[in-house]
Amino acid sequence: MKHCLLVVVLSFTVTLAAAPLAAAAIKAEGELENAMLLQQKGDFDGAIASFSAWLKKHPNDADAYVGRGGSKLNQRDFEGAMTDFNRAIKLDPNHAAAYVARGMVKFSRGDLEDAMADAEQAVKLDPKLASAYNCRGGIKHTQGNDEGAIADYDRAIELDPKYADAYTNRGISKSARGDLDGAIADCTRAIELDPKDFRAFNNRGDIKRAKGDLDGALADLAGAIELNPKDPAAFNNRGNARHTKGDFDRAIADLTRAIELNPKDATSHNNRGNVRDSKDDFKEAVADFTRAIELDPKYAAAYRGRSLVRYEQDDLEGAMADCERAIKLDPKFAGAYNCRGCIKHKQGDDDGAMADYGRAIELNPKFAEAYGNRGESKLAKGDFDGAIADCTRSIELDPKIAHAFNNRGAAKRAKGDLDGALTDLAHAMELNPKYPAAYNNRGLTRYTKGDFDGGLADLSHAIELDPKSGDAYLARGTVRTEMGDLDGAMADYDRGIELGPKSTGAFLGRGLVHYRQQNWLKASADFETEIRQQNAVDHGALMACTVKMRMGQGDAGRKELRAWLETRGDAKRGDWISQAGNFLLGDLDEAGLLKAADAPDAKKTSRQCCNAWYVAGMKRLGAGQKAEAADCFRKCIATEQKGLATHALATAELGWLGEK
Repeated sequence: MKHCLLVVVLSFTVTLAAAPLAAAAIKAEGELENAMLLQQKGDFDGAIASFSAWLKKHPNDADAYVGRGGSKLNQRDFEGAMTDFNRAIKLDPNHAAAYVARGMVKFSRGDLEDAMADAEQAVKLDPKLASAYNCRGGIKHTQGNDEGAIADYDRAIELDPKYADAYTNRGISKSARGDLDGAIADCTRAIELDPKDFRAFNNRGDIKRAKGDLDGALADLAGAIELNPKDPAAFNNRGNARHTKGDFDRAIADLTRAIELNPKDATSHNNRGNVRDSKDDFKEAVADFTRAIELDPKYAAAYRGRSLVRYEQDDLEGAMADCERAIKLDPKFAGAYNCRGCIKHKQGDDDGAMADYGRAIELNPKFAEAYGNRGESKLAKGDFDGAIADCTRSIELDPKIAHAFNNRGAAKRAKGDLDGALTDLAHAMELNPKYPAAYNNRGLTRYTKGDFDGGLADLSHAIELDPKSGDAYLARGTVRTEMGDLDGAMADYDRGIELGPKSTGAFLGRGLVHYRQQNWLKASADFETEIRQQNAVDHGALMACTVKMRMGQGDAGRKELRAWLETRGDAKRGDWISQAGNFLLGDLDEAGLLKAADAPDAKKTSRQCCNAWYVAGMKRLGAGQKAEAADCFRKCIATEQKGLATHALATAELGWLGEK
């Protein structure tokens, strides 16, 4: 779940009207003309000095105040710019350009309502002033009205076909509407009109990044920086492009430079936090996100970013608090719902997670990551077809998401499509060679296919990549159990439980090793712990009963099993686990058990028959019918379901009976 917030700079150049300036320049013997030239070159200090010199001699020149205010605005001296624009309007209440300029200051401060009022007044005073429409378009874009913004930019270009800023800004709105090719065309036209327009290079570079043309993006952003080495937005956007390319160190260097140029820019702090998160530098990432929030307490993306880091550090409470805040600040923030879904999934609340992923997809139907994550929750719920459908949609939207291939592979494995699973998992590892979950799932798939050595190798590599992955230790414990390395399996289960004491199936797996070692008391304790887990594997209850029968405590085991079955509710009363439980309790005969094992899917029938013959054998064994029990265990083994624990246990029981 890595994300990057981009900075796209709207282009607003404050200049004076051509005719008044030409006349003034003659009177001032070049002073005002020099100020204009300095402003156009980006020498705003020099321009301010020249405008100030002129104003000492002509304190009532509204145009000069607009010009000086424009240079101050470009230096982000909002207070100084506002003072100059207010003075210009006081001197000339009908000065449309002054209203445009003041509207831009208000826009830069985030005061969109008052900014719009000034832009509207400028249009009213001079309906043919192109810059007024350009300014109003920028405000509409920021308000989310890109259709209206494009209409204003169109009008600005109609009035002034060589208005480079308007082309650049229209490109930004086209980008926001998904028309990336149109956006690039507009920025290119702006550059043709003004090859020194660093903002156009910056914006075109950012749009190319969105299109996936990272080399083209970096070239444009380098051009923007060459034209204006003090533009923080270009450094910010180049940092984002380098982040996307995986060049984390240089991305951090660019974003740090952006912050040096504009220390109060919350966006650059947020984006540097994203890169540091990608480098697993969680402490510094949290510091960046926290600083972004201090600079802008309503910055939803920064709360979401900090939430992701806390999620990765297993601080689920802190992650949830940040995510809830992001959603409160921006109820239409799809990324925040996706993030909250991930937290809920990790907490075991997959119903809640799927609701959040669904909301994220509703807000952004092309949100590939949300589809992949919802597929993972469906996988956890046992909806394998739904998981495959969601992961497939994720891959269609973004073929480079390794996570979606991994989850689809896991779902295919669960459905028995082992070859399809291996293909997807190989693709996941091709996209991300250091993806431990993909090695974990391929290891399990190879194990299920009977390739124990290959499975063991993959799971060992998963542990090398992520030594704190409890799931990988548990999976390797399963493989080692099947290979007969019970001591190695026990060590893996112990470590897996240490790392993830609430992991589904952990105590069941270790209990099965204790069972194979004929350590009935420890096996019983682990099975009973398993069924108390929040996401317990239901087979744990059956094993808890059968091991009690093995210990000669059948009545106690059946009593506990009956109590457990009562807790499952009416919806599960007729499922396979309940039927197997009813058989152990004596409420269903052997013929009924085998009938219940029959399913429309042949593979499922075979698996359930394997389990059925094992529990039948254990019931016979508990009744002292050793020969009949041995026959049941042979039938269990005959299903050839070597990946099932009951197959291994039947083999062990048959050996303990001295049978083959």
